[in-house]
Amino acid sequence: MRFRASKAFAAWVRWYTGDVGAVLAAVADPSDPAGDDELPVLNALVRAGSVAEEALGVLSALLAAEPGERARARVAAVAHAIAGRPDAPLARRVVEMLARHPLHVAGAADVALLSARLNGGDASPERIAEELGALAGLLRDRPVLAARVADRRLDHALGARGSGGPGRLLPAARALTARGDAASHLLAVGVVRSGGSAAGWAGEWGDLLDGLRRSPHVDVRQDAWNVVANR
Repeated sequence: MRFRASKAFAAWVRWYTGDVGAVLAAVADPSDPAGDDELPVLNALVRAGSVAEEALGVLSALLAAEPGERARARVAAVAHAIAGRPDAPLARRVVEMLARHPLHVAGAADVALLSARLNGGDASPERIAEELGALAGLLRDRPVLAARVADRRLDHALGARGSGGPGRLLPAARALTARGDAASHLLAVGVVRSGGSAAGWAGEWGDLLDGLRRSPHVDVRQDAWNVVANR
């Protein structure tokens, strides 16, 4: 068991010939403590591409179970393992599954950002705007969560100082600012803070920040005024 939870197993997992069904069943049942030992095995199988639909079945069973710390921990672990794979359609299904459960919307947002890989050079401005628009839709009725995502996740997820530069974030900033709901504006503050800071507040970034400081939502105005823009 110790070997199966090790990095060496992760490298060897493609050739795993053990009872995958038993692994799936144990992890899917939060009342079975054996699932804690099998969870790293399942995650390694997911990352290797050895299981896909089967992992969604495990996720569905855990989400349907009575809420508890063990079930929540396994949901998060399996969801993040799937999000780490280069399989966008599978990750979108995970986001949809999690989003149907109010206590897992935060996890849905995490998976959406992780699987979108927006900080890579191949993420076009249009795709960034599309992905963040979908995230705003997911969080439309959860402004507190939207503010948390904007504060804690967006800067790393977007990588404004990385490949492509901050200009690639402008379409997303414009689109989010143009929407009327608080969640969109809160995410816009995060995008503008990240992009504007990386750009030295040149060009349009200052105007976008000024617009958010006039948002009809007081929490957005507060967050926008908390952004220090050395202009």
